[in-house]
Amino acid sequence: MVEFEAEGRQGNGYLVSPEKPRGAVLVLHAWWGLNDFFKSFSNRLSSQGFVVLAPDLHDGGLAKTVAEAKELKSKIADERIKKIVLGAAEYLRSIPPVSGRKIGVVGFSMGAAWSLLLSTLKPENVGAVVVFYGSYPIDFSKAEPSYLGPFAPMMSGSQLLTCVRRKRRFAVQERRLRFTSTGNETLVCRRE
Repeated sequence: MVEFEAEGRQGNGYLVSPEKPRGAVLVLHAWWGLNDFFKSFSNRLSSQGFVVLAPDLHDGGLAKTVAEAKELKSKIADERIKKIVLGAAEYLRSIPPVSGRKIGVVGFSMGAAWSLLLSTLKPENVGAVVVFYGSYPIDFSKAEPSYLGPFAPMMSGSQLLTCVRRKRRFAVQERRLRFTSTGNETLVCRRE
């Protein structure tokens, strides 16, 4: 675990680095907390050549049930999570092998929402975003990264497609996968 500055307070995260890094990825966990699954996922990305930081968005809390996850989510303010995400992104970009380069962001559910928000708050720092079932109702007009993932019904892939088409700097490859239980869409956008 590493510590980093999160706008006046300390943030913590799981950091793994390969011998010869070829990029950096910020992994934002779901509402369960920074559990073994997200650490293992980070290890897998690192084994492929990426410096990976998975910040603890719950300041140490872990949940095993939906009720526990709801309780965890209610105990931490969105403003605190935002500071952790921004601090973690800056810390990752400050690591010598990364040194100011754009990073990728992978987010799961709650973390997916934060990854989308980060891509609009710091578009100059984020090169790509991959979401695993998540959304956030925000304005993507300043966004620069490429996006990939199943977007939750709250902000569907077609809404994101509309946002990025307005920018006219994205070539859009759209593939829709409909799941009967959720109606998710998968959308692939890449910068031209």
